[in-house]
Amino acid sequence: MSIDNQVVVGMSGHIDHGKTSLVQALTGKNTDSLDQEKLRGMTIDIGFAYLEDKVTIIDVPGHEKFVKNMLSGSTGIDIAVLVIAADDGVMPQTKEHFEILKLLNIKNGFVVLNKVDLVENDWIELVKKDILDLTDSSFMHNTKIIETSVIEKIGIDDVKHQIIEMGSTIPSKENTGLFRMHIDRTFSKTGFGTVVTGTVSSGSVSVGETVEILPGNQQSKIRNIQTHGRDVDKTNIGERAAINLNNISSADLSRGYHLSKPKTYQQNNSFIAEISIIDKNKYSIKSNQRVRVHLGTKEVMARISIIKNNIESDQNKVMALFKLENSLVCGIGDRFIIRQYSPVVTIAGGIIHDITRDKVWKEIKKLALDFIGKNRYERLYSIVSAIPSKKPLEYRNIENYLNMSKIEFDSILSNDDRYEIIEHNKISWVVTKANTKLLIESIKKFISDYHTQNPMIEGCNKKVIGQKIKIEENFLTFLLEKMKNNKIIKSNLNFWSMYNFSLGLKDKDLKYKDQILSHLKENDFIDISNNDFFIKNNINKDVFYGIVNYLESKNEIVKIDSNIFVSLNKIKLMKKLISDFFKVNESLSVPEFKEMTNLTRKYAIPVLEYFDKINYTYRIDNRRKLSEVLNV
Repeated sequence: MSIDNQVVVGMSGHIDHGKTSLVQALTGKNTDSLDQEKLRGMTIDIGFAYLEDKVTIIDVPGHEKFVKNMLSGSTGIDIAVLVIAADDGVMPQTKEHFEILKLLNIKNGFVVLNKVDLVENDWIELVKKDILDLTDSSFMHNTKIIETSVIEKIGIDDVKHQIIEMGSTIPSKENTGLFRMHIDRTFSKTGFGTVVTGTVSSGSVSVGETVEILPGNQQSKIRNIQTHGRDVDKTNIGERAAINLNNISSADLSRGYHLSKPKTYQQNNSFIAEISIIDKNKYSIKSNQRVRVHLGTKEVMARISIIKNNIESDQNKVMALFKLENSLVCGIGDRFIIRQYSPVVTIAGGIIHDITRDKVWKEIKKLALDFIGKNRYERLYSIVSAIPSKKPLEYRNIENYLNMSKIEFDSILSNDDRYEIIEHNKISWVVTKANTKLLIESIKKFISDYHTQNPMIEGCNKKVIGQKIKIEENFLTFLLEKMKNNKIIKSNLNFWSMYNFSLGLKDKDLKYKDQILSHLKENDFIDISNNDFFIKNNINKDVFYGIVNYLESKNEIVKIDSNIFVSLNKIKLMKKLISDFFKVNESLSVPEFKEMTNLTRKYAIPVLEYFDKINYTYRIDNRRKLSEVLNV
């Protein structure tokens, strides 16, 4: 019988129930490595030993004061061994440890009834009944109870055999593909420098690779790696690892820090999570309640905002927003434990469904409710669907945003045709086909409505479309071109219109068009800064604006500013006069322009400013020069 994958075995239970002695009997190693631990005769910090190459045994502290240390060691456990002393039976920390194991979603385990040499058989049977009551309706339901005595060497081989047998059936861990390790110890070793230890919770890393240290966003190259007490070139998910970091002081690191592939994880201040309460009749979770969040090897305080109670008709399940008092390195799919602020007892566990980033409460609530009842892949689809089009998800940011490797995400893409990769202008976005369809429909509706409101304007400017529908500029360009290629819309210069749209004036307005053109032919300019033009020509303002917009889109007139219009022919003539002037002059003054065009200052200044605006000329002090672009 062999074990193919790395297996982590967690020894948990009440103080003085013999966990450390049992580990020593199994492995030959005393995991009470600190002088303080040996002096007290109890485990204060987490200890580690190796049963064989593929099996790591974690000895977690049983004293209630050190439950947070126990939580640090419980991350990544595959097999839980609940150690109960026969003379004490089920004790308070036995129950709390067992609840924590359940909340961390551990699937495999068994019970060791230790110190059986100290009690009679009748007492052993009573304790076994209590154990069965404790483990009923859990992952240890009807589990094997192995009787042991370290002193009398009873049952040690049975425990070892049970670990090997159970370990051989453990499937591969759920792997995001990104290297990640929560640091539980740091120290400095002479000749090597800083060493950090922890359990690799996902991915793998090799000597020579660069890792990111959070918090602090420092990067360091790996000098050396040890697993199971041996130097190795690479460490993988599930392994206990000691990693030697280059150019990092151990004084700058401590338990609670986080190692990962660079630019894949970040510190966050809030997240959406599904909570499982141990017993709602005993413990309650309310909005704005202050709690302790334990994730990886870190503890932070947080406030809870309840989004929905009794999800999936389970009174012990809650969907909530966690607002952290201090930032925490966390990602989608992370499991954590919740303890009361005071008294400090474990009350619930949770799994992170999404990082809130810059979402507002309305968006957070909508997304959280959408998560209910969905599996990991459906929640992922909901997350991508909820990303706003004004800032679509770029493929290069997949690892940081979704906390999974590009390889894993590519595998999802190959099996789920609801996603698509859009490429434009050297940018790749990950979007859902449904969202793309909705955006195209929104653009169609906006342009159609624009035509209804502005029947004499050839189309809508792209910038206006982007502002109204809130789409990132490059992404909008892609969508517009896609719609154009499919003959949904068309474009003329920067005006976008429906494919079948055509400009047209109502018959009753044709006479006003002729009046406007006739006036420009005779006077070159129309000034509407007062109402004289409208009064003299008996024309309504709204009709006038519709006609001049129509004529402007047909390139028959030019709008100089909000009040002045000029014929296109006059603009062309003035441009030629300016061009000829600059053939023999370096700069142009307002008086010189007035003289060459026979314009009064009323029109000369706006015309020159218009030429500056379209980059035909540019102003230096009180003179103009011809644009360098036009001089090329």
